[in-house]
Amino acid sequence: MQVILTSYRRLAYMRRTVESLRQDPIELYIIDGGSDPETVEWIKQSADGWLLFRHNPGADFLKTEGIKAFGTDNEFLVTADDLLYPAGYSDRIRANYLALNSHYPEIEWTFCACQMEHQRITEWDTINGIECRPAKTSQVAGAIIDREICRQVGYFPNYGRTGQGDFAFNSRLEAIGIRRCYWRDPCLIHIGADKPKDYPALHAEYCADKRRHMPHGRADDGHTLDPGRQAPEMGKR
Repeated sequence: MQVILTSYRRLAYMRRTVESLRQDPIELYIIDGGSDPETVEWIKQSADGWLLFRHNPGADFLKTEGIKAFGTDNEFLVTADDLLYPAGYSDRIRANYLALNSHYPEIEWTFCACQMEHQRITEWDTINGIECRPAKTSQVAGAIIDREICRQVGYFPNYGRTGQGDFAFNSRLEAIGIRRCYWRDPCLIHIGADKPKDYPALHAEYCADKRRHMPHGRADDGHTLDPGRQAPEMGKR
C-alpha cells in the first residue's frame, strides 16, 4: 500500500509514526514543508520517495503536491503526528477500502477514514463485513483517497497552515456524490501538539470558497502559493 505523509519540523513524532506504519510492507512518500537539515536527512534515509520544500506552504498544499507527484490509484494519507494504532494494521486499510467500494457498484469510489481515538463513536453499521459509520464529512488524516477524485475536485484548496482545506475538500466531495465513512478499525492516535482553533479571516475565505464551488472547477484562486518560490526537491529511491 502507498502512504503519503506530510510533515513540518516534527521529527520526534514522525519517527514514531513511520515506525508504526513500517510494521507492514508499504511504499512511504514524505512531503515536507521546510524542516531543518536533520529532519530532511532523516526523511531521505527513511522514505521510499520524498518531495521537499524550502519554506512551509501549508498542509493543504503539501497533500496536493504529494498526491500529484506520487499518487496512483489510491493512497493512505497521514500527517507526521498521527500514530497508526493498533500497530501493523496498514495491510487491512486497503482491504477495508476495497470491501466497502464493492458494496457500492453505482459509484466508482468510496472515501473512507479511520476512527481516531478522540471520536468515541459507539454505534456502527456493518457493510460487507466491515463495521463502519457513514458520514457527511470525515477527516483526511487517516483516510484512503483516490487520485482521480482529487483531480476532479481541484485537490485541496490552500488556506495556509489552518487545515481549513480539509473542510472545503469534503464539501467538494459531497457535491459530486462521493460516499464517506469512518471504519471502526484501524484508528489513529494524535500524538502532536494542539493546533490553533480560530482563524476568523481565513474561515471567511473558506466560506467564500464553499459558496462559489463548482464540482469540476477550481475554487482556490488566489490561495495557491507560487510553487516556483518553494524550490522543490523531489527524490525517489
